[in-house]
Amino acid sequence: MLRRRTKVTTTSSTSTTIMRLSQLALPLLSCLPASLAAHIVFNIPATGSLLPNPSTLPPSTHATLFRLDKTISAPITRKNTFDFPNVTPGSYLFTVQCRDYTFPPLRVDVTAVTGQQGSENVEVWQTFWGNEWGNKGENRGSGVWTIGEAGQLSTGPVVIETKPEYEKQYYEERQGCESPARREE
Repeated sequence: MLRRRTKVTTTSSTSTTIMRLSQLALPLLSCLPASLAAHIVFNIPATGSLLPNPSTLPPSTHATLFRLDKTISAPITRKNTFDFPNVTPGSYLFTVQCRDYTFPPLRVDVTAVTGQQGSENVEVWQTFWGNEWGNKGENRGSGVWTIGEAGQLSTGPVVIETKPEYEKQYYEERQGCESPARREE
């Protein structure tokens, strides 16, 4: 009997120790992903006569950040933005899938800032289908996303504007048929 009590007490103290360690580690682990991933928001502004009101975009509109081992998708929000809260360091291809408009693809590079714990540098360039990945086009924006002391956010998300290139035309107007007799007249 005494052995059983000792075993139970040992098991109980071990599980109590593990519980205490897990209670201490959980808050630290919850801060870990946030400190290693940037928060990027892509904003769709009004663009003159092409898209005077971005709120008219269909609700099926969504954006994707793609790299070989990871795909992150975000639906359009009521604020006409695409919100990507946890983007880990790497190089991504940003595309927007929309029924009514065509958006240009963008290259998004997220890198850790050297010498600053919890800071991510975000740079966005225009890219073109078929280009080599090393060719960077026009710079479309950049920013630094930083986590401060005790996991508190010290900067807001990096906001990048993306505008449609043109409206999609599914139906093309055709001229009416003319009979050969009318042409001769």
